[in-house]
Amino acid sequence: MKNTIIVLILILCFLSVITGSCKSKPEYVDALIVQGNNDGSTALVDPDADLIDFVIIPMVDYIHQEHPPESRPDYEILNELALTGQTGTEQSGNVQSRFEQIAAEQAEAERVRAAELAAAERARAAEQAELAARELAARELAARQAEELAAAERARAAELAANELAARQAAELAAAERARAAELAASELSASELAANELAARQAADLAAAERTRAAELAANELAARQAAELAAAERARAAELAASELAARQAAERAAAERARADELARTQQQNAALAAGRSQTQNIAGRNTNIIGPGSLNVDGVLDYIKARNKNPVRNERYIKFLIEIYMEEAAVEDVNHDIAIAQMLYWTAFFSNRQRVDSNNFGGLERTRDWNGSFPRHLRDSGDIEGIRAHIQHLRGYSSTSLKSNTTRNVDPRWDSIRHINGNIKTFDQLYQRWSPNVTRYRYNINIILDNLYQYSDKRR
Repeated sequence: MKNTIIVLILILCFLSVITGSCKSKPEYVDALIVQGNNDGSTALVDPDADLIDFVIIPMVDYIHQEHPPESRPDYEILNELALTGQTGTEQSGNVQSRFEQIAAEQAEAERVRAAELAAAERARAAEQAELAARELAARELAARQAEELAAAERARAAELAANELAARQAAELAAAERARAAELAASELSASELAANELAARQAADLAAAERTRAAELAANELAARQAAELAAAERARAAELAASELAARQAAERAAAERARADELARTQQQNAALAAGRSQTQNIAGRNTNIIGPGSLNVDGVLDYIKARNKNPVRNERYIKFLIEIYMEEAAVEDVNHDIAIAQMLYWTAFFSNRQRVDSNNFGGLERTRDWNGSFPRHLRDSGDIEGIRAHIQHLRGYSSTSLKSNTTRNVDPRWDSIRHINGNIKTFDQLYQRWSPNVTRYRYNINIILDNLYQYSDKRR
């Protein structure tokens, strides 16, 4: 549109020159000289300045406004037209063609520049896209790594939680086991105490029964003695009355003799009961049995078994095992020349005729007191079940009261309390001396062992 206006102005200008509306000197047009000003504008210089001021200069100013010199030097175009010496009509056509060519060149340059810009934009866009893709890939990689790290942390946390749970469960289980062990220990202790209490109760009942029997016997003897004394007094009075006559005297004498004999028999009976109550003699009991610690015994295995079965219907060991223990007692006592009667009676008293399971299981059949380095049970030195060692220790401990050394030179001393009785120097010879040192409850221990010995001798006599 701008090019068309310029062409029209030029055409009007040249038509004016041709028709003479302006000063008709076409040569002026041919002689136009383009002059550049200092401010970058252009001007046409001609001797006839009217035409230039009227037509050419306004046209050039317009061209300068629409097409600045930096885009296309218009003065060069006008200069070219002026130098050709063409007429106005020819110059008008050429100007239009030249401006169309310039417009085409500019358009082409614009298209090239636009293409270059578009290519540059596409390259920049591709580069930015590649950078964005790389950044996205880096972010995705970082996200995957973060996710993997988080998964690893979760797995580790789960593992730690599982370990902590396992540790807590193990601690709870250990605490439960300790509580259970403590409960079992308390139960066993309670059971042991209950068994000991039951044994003590049975022994107390036996002692009470024996005391009642003895009291009844003593009461009967005292009554008989009083009756005898009263009878003797009556007879003496009667004899005094009958003394008036010989017949009466003889009869009184005979009756008195009979009463004296009866009184003597009652006195002897009382003396025997008193001897039983005071204890056995130094060497023999009332039945004539040996109560020396050193020497042979007189009990037999069958009599001992019969007495145990009479006292305890449900022992904690079977009859075969009990028989085995009695035989071992007799064999070990023979080795050390110890009276097995006393040892067996002590064993039956301590185990309550095999009803005290704890004492039987300890194999400490003599009830030896524990020491600082011995817990009170067997085996201790021998490689057996402990029962033989427990019996041997009991027999050796008995010998230690009556002798300063063992009889056997080949048998090992397994008595854990041998050193504790060295100061006695073998001065305890009989059971009547032994019981005073064996048990703190002297009277009760002596009485119970004597009762057991009497019964053992009676049952053994039946088996001879």
